[in-house]
This record gives sequence, structure tokens and C-alpha cells, in this order.
Amino acid sequence: SVNVTAKGDTCGASFTNADPEIIADFTRVAGQLGFKVRHIDKCSYGLSCASGRDGYTPRHWIRERGVMGSSYTKQVPAWVFTAPLRQIAIYLGTYFACDGSAESLGKNGYRLTYNSVSWEILEAVQHLLLRFGIHSSLRLKNGTYKGRNHVSFRTTIYGEHNIALFRKHIPVTGKRGHLLQASTPRFCEFPVKWFGDEVQKVSQIGKLAC
Repeated sequence: SVNVTAKGDTCGASFTNADPEIIADFTRVAGQLGFKVRHIDKCSYGLSCASGRDGYTPRHWIRERGVMGSSYTKQVPAWVFTAPLRQIAIYLGTYFACDGSAESLGKNGYRLTYNSVSWEILEAVQHLLLRFGIHSSLRLKNGTYKGRNHVSFRTTIYGEHNIALFRKHIPVTGKRGHLLQASTPRFCEFPVKWFGDEVQKVSQIGKLAC
């Protein structure tokens, strides 16, 4: 996850993750944008300006891309909905790599979930998954956090066909990506392009011998 912290006129961004492959990918992309990543402690990393950015901070970039906010207020940026499918897939895969989970169901394959305290962001994710024909459910999740009741939400992808579609179309970095690629879900439905033509007219022809 990425968090923005501000105090007075200074602002920095922090990134929290424990997967070395995701951290390496984040560092690579940050460098391409002209930012520096430094290790703070344990799983926390700071994002700051590199030389020659003329005051253009990570916060400026985050605000311009429409991803500013807390876990409760962040939304899927409007530009994602009009982006090419490849970019939508990268967005969904990156979100899943950082805040998703893959649960083994034994012989029944896997169940994939996106988790958030925001219903709105998961509803948008559910909409974007449909662009790839991936069906999911969105439900309330009651749990505990630090000894207190905690309300969150979960978008769940289940069924072998939907898992197979997700594996095919959504690129996922890190351990969750390796887990998906090691799985062998089967496609259980015909692609839409193979569906029969729509019925245009039904005519009575009387009774005929079977």
C-alpha cells in the first residue's frame, strides 16, 4: 500500500510491503518517474524527490493521478475506466499483488480476493474485472483488528473459469503472481466469439415426425 503523509509545507510518500519482488518493481518504476526510494524500517519505504525534479514531489504525482486519500477515501481514478485494456489489467494486477489474497481450496483450485475498507473502490474493481469477463462477488466482512470490531469489504473471484481468466489476463508481480502461474485452472466456458448467432425469428411449421 502507498500512504501520503504531510506536515506543514513538506510532504512525503511511504510504501509498505514485505515482498522483495514487489519492492524491486516499485523501486524501478519510482526511478523512471524521477523519485528515490529509501528503506525506513522493517517493511516501510520512503519515496522522495530525486535531483533535478524542481520541487515536483511524490505528492504532486499522486494528486495528479487521482489516487490521493486514505484507505477509506481512495477511489479508482477516473482515467483507469477509459484506459486501454492492457493498462486496466496492470492496475488490477498491481492492486491484487499489494492488497489481494489467494486462498487454496485444494482440489477446487483457488479463491482470489481483493480486500478494502472502501465499498466504492471494490465496486469499481468488480466493474473493471467484468471488462475481461471475470465474475466476482462483493460482500461485507466483519472481523477484528487490534482487539476491536473491524468492518471491511471483500471482492471475491471464485470458480475455475474465472480464475483461469484472471490468470490469463491480469499480470501479478510477486509471490501471489508465482502462485497463480503455478496453478492450472481450466476454461469451462466457450469464449463469447464462439457463441451461436442470436435468434432473429421463430416461425410455425406445424407438426412433423420425430
